[in-house]
Amino acid sequence: MEKKRIGFELKKITTRMKRILDLQCADSREPITGVQGWIVAYVCNNPDRDVFQRDIEEMFRIRRSTATGILNGMQAAGLIFRRAVDYDARLKKIVPTEKAVILHGKAKKALDEFESNLKKNIPEDKLAVFFEVLARIGRNLDELE
Repeated sequence: MEKKRIGFELKKITTRMKRILDLQCADSREPITGVQGWIVAYVCNNPDRDVFQRDIEEMFRIRRSTATGILNGMQAAGLIFRRAVDYDARLKKIVPTEKAVILHGKAKKALDEFESNLKKNIPEDKLAVFFEVLARIGRNLDELE
C-alpha cells in the first residue's frame, strides 16, 4: 500500500473546498469567487485599521502579482476601492464598498455554516491536534521559503 502524502491530500481537500465555496458564491445574485469572499471578510472584519495590499499578501500567503490581479478584479466588480492615506502617498488602503459590506453580511452566515460542516463529527481535541499539525506544516514551509 502506498504511503499517503501530505501535500497531495491537502491539495485534494483544498480543491474540493474551493469548488464548493465558488459554487455557493456563484449561486448568489452577486457572484464572487471564494477568495474574493475571504478578502472581503478580512477587510470588513478589520474596520479599525488600515488594510493594504501587503496585508492581503501576508494573510493569504499569496504573491504580489496574484494579489494585484485579485484586487483589480474586485475593484472592477465594485467590491473595493483604494484610497490614499495622508501619512504616506505611496500607500493605498483597501476599503470595502457598500456592496461588499452587504455581501459580507449575507456571506458570513454561509461561511459559518460551511465551517461548521467541515468540523462536523470531529471532536474538539482532534481539531486542536489538527490545527497544531497545520501550524507545524506552516512553519516547515516557512523554513523552505
